[in-house]
Amino acid sequence: KTIKLIDKKKIEKTSSYFRDYPLIQEIPHYGKISFNNFNISQYLDYKQCGRQFYMKYYRSLPITWERERVDANTRTQSSSYRIDPITKGNIIHKFTEYYNSSLEPLNLLEKLVVSFGLKYDKNVEKELIPYINNYLKYHREDYDKIYIEKEFYLKVEEDFVRGKIDRINIKNNHGEIIDFKTNKVDNKDELIKYYSPQLQFYTIAVEEIMGIKVNSASILFLETGEMVEIDISHGALVQNYKDIVDFIRFVNNNSSIEQYKKSKICKKYCKYNIICDKN
Repeated sequence: KTIKLIDKKKIEKTSSYFRDYPLIQEIPHYGKISFNNFNISQYLDYKQCGRQFYMKYYRSLPITWERERVDANTRTQSSSYRIDPITKGNIIHKFTEYYNSSLEPLNLLEKLVVSFGLKYDKNVEKELIPYINNYLKYHREDYDKIYIEKEFYLKVEEDFVRGKIDRINIKNNHGEIIDFKTNKVDNKDELIKYYSPQLQFYTIAVEEIMGIKVNSASILFLETGEMVEIDISHGALVQNYKDIVDFIRFVNNNSSIEQYKKSKICKKYCKYNIICDKN
């Protein structure tokens, strides 16, 4: 006797992850993520690629690049390094945080390396010392006040944007901002373009919160030892603030992946490519 099989479509499970069920009544903010606050890195991600921002912050999917990402302070290709890039970046940033002229640079560097659970030897020193020497070329202490790793929250409309500034030097009630980057500088112009909104927002925050005039905001690329001053003219700051307001408004009112556009110059090494291509 022939047995009639059940239609697979009647028992097949389907995902409702991206589908809304009908609501009996309207529920405010249904289907949207509520951001308690924003950080400046989120804005940089969004500015680079809206789809990347959506995947990373709305769907909380991990993101990894095959090579250097311009929004990280380290290089992800580690085959030529003894120290993994993230740890190296952290060690160097800790050096810039703790060093002062009363300390012997190599002694401090050794202590920091050991504090990260690594063995300090000549090979490790050789890898790190170019970054350290490039920092020391610009190290000064002749300021009225120096703020290191200064965290802040700035209210933007009804939300807050947080950030952390590597260095704020103040003299005669005027400030200068320096942000240290340990990126592999393959494309300096691309990095400057990417990070400029960050430094501009830091300038806005310092002037508004601390009530002082910022004379300069610069990126110090520690791999090359090059200090690059960022445009903090009035027009640039006004435009940057407007762009951040637009970003916050958009994110608070748009929760569909279709609303978050891909970058016009899509990074082929982005792990989201396979997902983006299906949407």
